[in-house]
Amino acid sequence: MNHTRRSPLTSIGAVVLGAAGLLWIAVYNGFPLVFPDSFRYLNEAVNHTHVAISSHFYAYFVRTIARNDMWAVVAIQAVAASAVVLWTLRRPFAVGLPGSLAILLLLAGTSTLPVYTGLLMTDIWIALAVVSAVNLYWGEATTRTEVVFGFCLMVLGVLFHQVTGPLLLAVLAILAGHWGFSRLRGTEGSGGARLVVAALAVATGVFILCANNWRVWSVFTPSPQGPVVTFALLLRGGVMEAEIERVCPDGRLLVCSAQHLPYGPGAFGRFLARDGALETELGGWRNFRDEAGRLVVTSILHHPRAYARMAWHAAMLQLRLYRSDGHFQQGYRRGAAGRRVLDRVGQGHALRAGKQATRAFDLRRYDVLTAITSLLSAAVILFTIGWSWLSSNRRLPPAAAGAGIDLLGAYLAQAILIGAITAPAHRYAARLSWILPLAALGLIAAILAPRSRSDQGNTAQT
Repeated sequence: MNHTRRSPLTSIGAVVLGAAGLLWIAVYNGFPLVFPDSFRYLNEAVNHTHVAISSHFYAYFVRTIARNDMWAVVAIQAVAASAVVLWTLRRPFAVGLPGSLAILLLLAGTSTLPVYTGLLMTDIWIALAVVSAVNLYWGEATTRTEVVFGFCLMVLGVLFHQVTGPLLLAVLAILAGHWGFSRLRGTEGSGGARLVVAALAVATGVFILCANNWRVWSVFTPSPQGPVVTFALLLRGGVMEAEIERVCPDGRLLVCSAQHLPYGPGAFGRFLARDGALETELGGWRNFRDEAGRLVVTSILHHPRAYARMAWHAAMLQLRLYRSDGHFQQGYRRGAAGRRVLDRVGQGHALRAGKQATRAFDLRRYDVLTAITSLLSAAVILFTIGWSWLSSNRRLPPAAAGAGIDLLGAYLAQAILIGAITAPAHRYAARLSWILPLAALGLIAAILAPRSRSDQGNTAQT
């Protein structure tokens, strides 16, 4: 593909313009969007407290880089998101800069991207890390700057949210499958070397995460609570709670037999919030994290079919949660929930400024639009790639087809991962759903773009 050389100022201007477009919901809202879970990160950033349930690095980012200025946080997120989207469209899909910017602004008005860009949470960085991995592998004529940029985003994604590491490993497995298939066909390119770079980024992020947890909690692990969180998953649901009551009527879990505990996927928040006294009684999560780990492993080993069956059903349910639904309406807009979060964090100047806003963006109608966009985009991806494979005159470049497949695969991989480790939620789907219209519009643009005869010949050979 021929990529027209442009002035760096032109590219920077496009990124800034795209970032401004992505912030329209936060600007209309009068303050960056807040979710109840934002409290953990904002409280740690402002009050220097540590919570073992999540990574500390987003709080470090808010405090050190953004200086506790919430607008600076979402502005940085917007710039990063804008740069990643333009990078995706320019490289794997080979769309010109004007067309890429137009697609970015279209995504800003029809997808969940502006919601998560303007949200004071780590979710946007998960998606940026995943898209960066796909770009590193499929991006033709990728520059050294782009490689470094993608490497850094993947590291940050792993540091900011603990689910990013497992999800990136799943995406890398998909990309490794493409690489192995290309070797069998004798069409191997430079993607293998960049795949190694992506793997090194994941390893780097995990090591830094473990080292930080060793510094803070004296536990060298990506997740300090680790098995405790997973053990809490087992306690979600009436059946599991009844079993706990039958086996451990006095709550002394440390002396209970793990053989009687069946597995049940769920979310840890409900149990920890409602029955947190049990953790206190046992002396804190450090005192029973090893026991919890044994309970988890034993439960899965003793009930593998039940675990696989429930994980599969949970994954299928996650795939159907393509709407943001109540999570958007109750958590993201700066309403009563947002004010409670800000009140709990403290009286910092930047946080007080958010309370002065009187306008709150109602995301219910926009939520319907993003749901329709996601469903149509998934259909467009499947139809476009299927039509390209079946057509005798293939107009879809291999890099664009591969990137489209892998972005859809990343969305599916997250659903499977969620089904295996936690309970399905609308927010988990919505934070990644914007990559579907990105892939769909990129594929359409790649098909419609004029191509040289040499490009057509290369496509025919592959």
